[in-house]
Amino acid sequence: MVVTVKPVPKQIQNSPQAPRKGRPYDNPAPFVCRPLPALPPSVAAQNARNLLPVKPKPILQNGAQFQQPRKPKRPAEPGRLTLIPLTTNGFTRELKCTVYRPSDFEAITVNGAAVTLGQGTFGEVNLMRLLSSKRPLVAVKFCKSHLVQDGDVWREVAAMQAVQDHWAFPKLYGIIRSQRSQDLSAIVMEFIGNTNSMMGMSVADAIRSKKYMPFKHNWVWIANDIARGLAHLHSKDYLHCDLKTNNALLWRGPNRNMWRAKLIDMGKACKKNEAKGPMFLSKAEQRETAQIFPHVPHEVLAGEVGYTVEGDIFSLGYLLLQIAQVSTLKKPMKKLGERCNGTRPRSRPALSRVIQELTSFAVNGC
Repeated sequence: MVVTVKPVPKQIQNSPQAPRKGRPYDNPAPFVCRPLPALPPSVAAQNARNLLPVKPKPILQNGAQFQQPRKPKRPAEPGRLTLIPLTTNGFTRELKCTVYRPSDFEAITVNGAAVTLGQGTFGEVNLMRLLSSKRPLVAVKFCKSHLVQDGDVWREVAAMQAVQDHWAFPKLYGIIRSQRSQDLSAIVMEFIGNTNSMMGMSVADAIRSKKYMPFKHNWVWIANDIARGLAHLHSKDYLHCDLKTNNALLWRGPNRNMWRAKLIDMGKACKKNEAKGPMFLSKAEQRETAQIFPHVPHEVLAGEVGYTVEGDIFSLGYLLLQIAQVSTLKKPMKKLGERCNGTRPRSRPALSRVIQELTSFAVNGC
C-alpha cells in the first residue's frame, strides 16, 4: 500500500499558526508586549505607603487612647573589642583587648573617699563598679602617664593576656582609654577579695596578722599555688621579676575552708629575651638595696647578669622563708626556701622540683 503525502501550501508554511478547521485562513499579526502606562504620582505614593508595616492601633480604655508599652531593651555590655598594636624591640604584634570609656565605671567610696586596694611603682589600684555588667566590682589600676609613653604598661597587659588560661592569675577584663587621647589610662581586672568588706588580703597581710592563724595548715597549698602560677608564667616565655608576698593575693576556694593564692602586679614582667640588664651599684648601694628589697637576686644586685628564671626562683625562695614562719611545716619549708636562695644560680633547684616537694609536703604533711 502506497501512502501519498500532499505538500503543505506555502501560505500555511509561512504562517505563525495553523488555520482553524472550517474557517478560511487568515494571517493574524504577531503578539506584541506593550508597556503599561505610568501611574500618576499620587497613586504611586499611595501604593508605596501600603507596603509599609502597619503600626499597632492604640487600645481604647475608658474612652481614652492607651498605647501598649514596649519591652525595655536590655542594656548592652559596655566596652568594645579592639586590636591594639604593640611594638617591642622593633617587632610589632597585636593585642586583642576590650576598650572601655571612663563613663562605664563608678567609683566605690567610703565616707566620701575612694576605696584604694593598693599602690605601687606604676600607679594606684582602686575598687570600682562596672555599670551594666555582670561583674559589678572590679579592680582598676590607674597608670602613671610617663609610664604609658614608655610602653611598660602595655607589656603588663600582654603578660596578663598570656596567662589568662590559668587560675593562679586574676582575669583581665580590658583597659580604659581617656576621652581626649588614645593613651592607656587604666587596666581593668578581676577583684580578688571580700565583696562585703570590699577589701583584699595579700600573703604579707596574712603573715603579719594573727587573726588568720587558724588556717596555718593551709600555707603549704598557698605556696604550691604560687609556685604553679610562676611555672605557668615561665612556660609562656615570661618572667615575673617582682615576686614577693605583697604581690600574691589570697581568696577562698570552692571549699570555704581552703585558701588559695593568685599572683598579681605584672608591671615588671617581661619576655625572657627582653629582660633588663644587671644593676651597676656600689657595695654600699648593694647592701642598702638588699635590705629594702630582699627578694631581688644577688647576681642582679652585683651586676653579674640580669633577671633570669633562676632569679624568679630566688624570689620564690625568699617568699617560702616568710611563709615558713607561720606554717605548721616550718622546717621542711625553711630548707626548701634556703635552697632556692642559693648564692649561685645553678645551685638552685628547678621549679618543677620545688612544685613536687611542695605537693609532697601538702599530701604527706612532711
